[in-house]
Amino acid sequence: MNAYSIVNFKGGVGKTVTAVNMAAILATEYGKRVLLVDADPQGNATQSLLPPGEYNTLAGLLTIPDAWYDDLLYHSSIRGLDVLPADDELRNLDVDLLRGERLNLQALRDLRDAVEEDEAYDCMIIDCPPALSPACAAAIAASTGVIIPIKLDAYSVRGMSELTAQIERLRAVYPDVRVSGVLPTMWYRSET
Repeated sequence: MNAYSIVNFKGGVGKTVTAVNMAAILATEYGKRVLLVDADPQGNATQSLLPPGEYNTLAGLLTIPDAWYDDLLYHSSIRGLDVLPADDELRNLDVDLLRGERLNLQALRDLRDAVEEDEAYDCMIIDCPPALSPACAAAIAASTGVIIPIKLDAYSVRGMSELTAQIERLRAVYPDVRVSGVLPTMWYRSET
């Protein structure tokens, strides 16, 4: 099963829009069974695909030993597209690490393997925050490919450069992680 993280350390480049649209297109146009994982504490992908409510979230998967994935996944209104939601608790994971609490950063990779073994999904798309947070590191580790959306400006290119350096470091532990491509999401036309 392919698992793609949508990542850039620069905010506002279209990560969430890319993740949600890619997941929806794979489900509706290609008939794929898609799991969208929202790894961004802002939870915009969750808000786009699920009605307001209380959900078990990715923070629980990363902090609760032996969490059962059926308790964390929710059907969206799009046939074939399920969501593992995010919430503000993802912001607290950095502090939890400083307090000496243990996180299961392997949990998303284990989830990917479990749903692949159960043949529950054809692919997994992970919307990541603009920082190498614990949730983002877990997302990249669970990925078979990383897609980097960028605006065509210096800040986005610098964010991409920093990200590719971090991915190379993660490859020492997870050698199967690869950058699948760079996706220009916005560009500016000169009016000259």
